[in-house]
Amino acid sequence: MQGDANLNVDFASGHVTGKLTNISANDPCSGYTSPWNDVSVNATLAPGTNKFGGSTGAASQPTSPFALKSTATGNINGAFYGPATNNLGALWTLTDGTLSASGGIAAARH
Repeated sequence: MQGDANLNVDFASGHVTGKLTNISANDPCSGYTSPWNDVSVNATLAPGTNKFGGSTGAASQPTSPFALKSTATGNINGAFYGPATNNLGALWTLTDGTLSASGGIAAARH
């Protein structure tokens, strides 16, 4: 899978929110590509650290054989790195009780 991450960080309140969007699922065996769920992110910074953790949820349900149900939920855990915390790395999960997915985010502030 691949897509875009748009996360908003409020260091004063300790909130990390946003979405993972434009995700497409690719089947390397068949070469088939199809749209996949957008993923919502709602996390909190751990006080006095560069780490955050929270929840994920399906924010869309495309008609695709790879998509999860709209009720899918999961977790996200990550941290900020680099000068002035300009970089972010995180791992996320999402499951609907039948199908599951996990992924990673590597992002830089723009």
